Amino acid sequence: MQPVAAREVGAALAAVAVGPPQGRAAEVAGPATVDLVDAVRRVLTARGERRFVVPLRVPGASGRAMRSGGLVPADGLARSGQTFEEWLAETGGTLA
Repeated sequence: MQPVAAREVGAALAAVAVGPPQGRAAEVAGPATVDLVDAVRRVLTARGERRFVVPLRVPGASGRAMRSGGLVPADGLARSGQTFEEWLAETGGTLA
């Protein structure tokens, strides 16, 4: 996956909303790809929680899409902005 900060998504949506009509809007993504299982483990560590994280292979078309890069922008778009590591350091892995 290529996580993106919620505030950056909000800014991108606001720019589209007040801008001229444009058809399909550009994809929004964070600056770097992150493995989902690794991200979960890092969040738990930052929270001081000890839990066993089991990688799960998602079956069917959804799983194939995820394994083939379906959770990252199709055109390889990489945006500047807050990285997962910066978010983790700032929040300690909390969402609120």
